[in-house]
Amino acid sequence: MIACIAIMFFMSPKYIESRIMMAFIKCLLLAVIAQITTTHASEVTLVHYDLKDGLAPYFWKNNNGDHIGIIPDIVARMKPYKLRFTEIPRKRLDDALLSGQIDFALMHPDYTEIDDKLNFIPTYFSQTKVLYQRLSDTTTPKHLSEIQNTTICARLGYKNPVIELVSEEQNIRIVQSPDNETMVRMLKKNRCDYLVGSTHVIDFTLMKTHEKGIAKTKVRLAEKPFFFALPQNKVDTIKEVKMHLEELKRTGELDRIVANYTGS
Repeated sequence: MIACIAIMFFMSPKYIESRIMMAFIKCLLLAVIAQITTTHASEVTLVHYDLKDGLAPYFWKNNNGDHIGIIPDIVARMKPYKLRFTEIPRKRLDDALLSGQIDFALMHPDYTEIDDKLNFIPTYFSQTKVLYQRLSDTTTPKHLSEIQNTTICARLGYKNPVIELVSEEQNIRIVQSPDNETMVRMLKKNRCDYLVGSTHVIDFTLMKTHEKGIAKTKVRLAEKPFFFALPQNKVDTIKEVKMHLEELKRTGELDRIVANYTGS
């Protein structure tokens, strides 16, 4: 039997604001699935979109074409699992879970229509959206309400939590960027005063680009925990995955895996 772990956290339709981006994803992108073979009775698979940098630092290909990141490292420690890859359309994810084609997925309950049929196992790390600023700036905000008459860089095509949390009187302008590295450069070159992004993703980008002049503020905008979602009838797999994740967390190995890709 071949099964799957689907990584669909960031690319959920509920996180995508632009109709053009939605059409692009539906028509052009296939989720890449990493099939994991094992001597155990249950087998699993990883999914991500084949975009630039994939879903780094969670999952992407290096220059040699090898899939690396936080999730592959976690699975690699769940011996004797082994990764290999295939493709599946995003719109078939829920059906694939229910049919048994996919054994479990990395997702939040908000991003599936079958959450009542799934068991969600905590991964012990979250997607946390915060504001970043230049270290050379003389003031550091502690709350979004303190920010006025300013510009904030954000990723193009993603729903921006800043828009929902600020008032019109604050006069905040959003400057959109096509990718994380460009967004960091825009902040560095004073094209915006802050940038908003996931701590894991931006910390990974800063580490990758050796950028030392940008840091997190205390302004936290949103947080969504990650879960491994499994069909409720996968009783043995649920127990095994939960046991592995708890052990990685207890020993500190999970924190070391995350820190390896984020520096924190």
